Parts: sequence; C-alpha cells; structure tokens
Amino acid sequence: MDLEILNSLRAQLQRERRQLIEAVAGNEDEFYSISETPREEFEEQAQRERDALALERLSDTEQDRVQEIDGALARLDAGTYGTCENCGREY
Repeated sequence: MDLEILNSLRAQLQRERRQLIEAVAGNEDEFYSISETPREEFEEQAQRERDALALERLSDTEQDRVQEIDGALARLDAGTYGTCENCGREY
C-alpha cells in the first residue's frame, strides 16, 4: 500500500481516537497523550490507569471502536495493514 495513503490513514485513525476520548473527557490537554502515544510507550502504571479511567467512560460501542482503531494502528506499525489475517492476501 502507498506510504502516503498509509500515513493519511494513520492520521485519520489517530484523530478519530482522540475525538472519541475527548468527547468523554471534555479536556483536550489532559487526554492528548492518550490518543497520540503509541501503545509501546504505555509502560508506566500511572499512564495505564489514566487511560483505563478515560476509556471506562466510553460507551460499549465507543470502546469497541477504540479497540478497532488500536488494532488498525498496530497493523500499520507492523506493516501488515491491508493484508488479510486469514489468507495473507492484500486487499
């Protein structure tokens, strides 16, 4: 998949994730790092607890969407986005 398309998609997914969390949090500055920090950087317990509290405020549908976004971002990072997880074919 074209690198420009992947970067655009990543930015769009990060924006959507941030918007979901900010809609609940109501405080963009406090929750900015939750939506922009890659999963690998969530090592500190305090950060994980803060994330969990913010995500608990989301509805089930919003939580599901955040999980879908996180999965897509992880696949982008791994270079497997756009590849079928079952058969390995690009789509």
